[in-house]
Amino acid sequence: MNTILGVVPARLRSRRALLLAPLVLIALFGVTRLRGGDPPPPEPFVAISANELSIVAPRALGVGEDFEVTVRGELDDGAPITLLVETGYAHQRLDAAIDDGAAVFDVEAADGPAAGVVTLTALSGTQTGHSTIELIPGTAVDPLDLFLGPRTIEATNETATMIVVIAEDEFGNPVVDGTEVDVRITRPDLEPEAFTIETDGLLAWSRIISGTLAGRSKVAVAVDDGRGKELDFLEVAGSPDPFLVELADPPVPADGRSLVRLRTTDLIDRFGNVLPDGVNVFADVAGPGGTRRLTSQVIKGIAEFTLEAPSRPGTESVVVTASGTVSPPLLVAFGPMVTGFDVAANPDIDGIRLSVGPVVSTLGAYVPDGTPVIVTTDQGVTQYPTFNGEADVIIAATSEPITVDVLGFERTLQVGGS
Repeated sequence: MNTILGVVPARLRSRRALLLAPLVLIALFGVTRLRGGDPPPPEPFVAISANELSIVAPRALGVGEDFEVTVRGELDDGAPITLLVETGYAHQRLDAAIDDGAAVFDVEAADGPAAGVVTLTALSGTQTGHSTIELIPGTAVDPLDLFLGPRTIEATNETATMIVVIAEDEFGNPVVDGTEVDVRITRPDLEPEAFTIETDGLLAWSRIISGTLAGRSKVAVAVDDGRGKELDFLEVAGSPDPFLVELADPPVPADGRSLVRLRTTDLIDRFGNVLPDGVNVFADVAGPGGTRRLTSQVIKGIAEFTLEAPSRPGTESVVVTASGTVSPPLLVAFGPMVTGFDVAANPDIDGIRLSVGPVVSTLGAYVPDGTPVIVTTDQGVTQYPTFNGEADVIIAATSEPITVDVLGFERTLQVGGS
């Protein structure tokens, strides 16, 4: 029986343990019989407890607060004892001696962010003890970190921007989840709006739905005693209602150089908001001058384009696109700049000399110097400038027809080859 009690920890040597000792002896005897031979002497059993030392400390406290820890254990007075205090950011080691069965430690708060769990470990010889303390963040302090974006949205009552708030205490810890964040919005008509959101983790956030009035909206945020700087965002007009494109100048002939202005009617959305200055507007042009795209910007609710006259008569179609709305086509007619000219063909040592002109415009003057004279033969196309309404052109001898074009008016000649 004494042998059996030797393997039982002292704290378990109760009456129940004594009653169970014969059963343990029978079990050991049975195993020995199965194995054969005399039973080996029992190995000593060492009882290890994770909490041989008890730690008395607050269950929770605010960050930045000093606190007291008392460690108790069955130790002689004067026995050394060590307390390890660890957080996710720092650790401390404190040493003391047992006095009347206990050691008292005054623990200073750690510097820097420390919210979370403090782990306490007491050590004395082979005895240990463990405990934890929850460090609760403090209230939010100035300045709050605020983020707002996008900073420009359409005032259609459908688009949205987002406000994100980072609220921290004086040590840089995120405030407790569920902390209320007061958001105040002042719309362009100065009508205030207010609502409350809550922190979750590090952040609190909310969408801000646009109104229907274009202008600048301002946002202010408060958490506990913390404030952030005022932020703002623009609410601008959405896609404009249907609009037209109009000719702002009298018609010009197809001289390849004159300019004519086109402009839109007012660009206003369905809520009466005017498109803001600087919005890009595009004009797609197709006609005698080819296909091309012109770009302009809205200024005071109107976009204006400058269209260069083509170098041959005809009608050009102009379609304007503004913020997704497309105008009906505007047809711009360019009449002929030249209605006739003379061409003389004479033999030349280098081939054929063509004397073109004088070329007189519909305005009764010579066409501007440099106006191109385009000559087409069976050997290709060449271009020559005019001077005082005339041009002398040397081409290779040919028996095929020759075409001379000046600003869309053509003359065709048939000459003999040599």
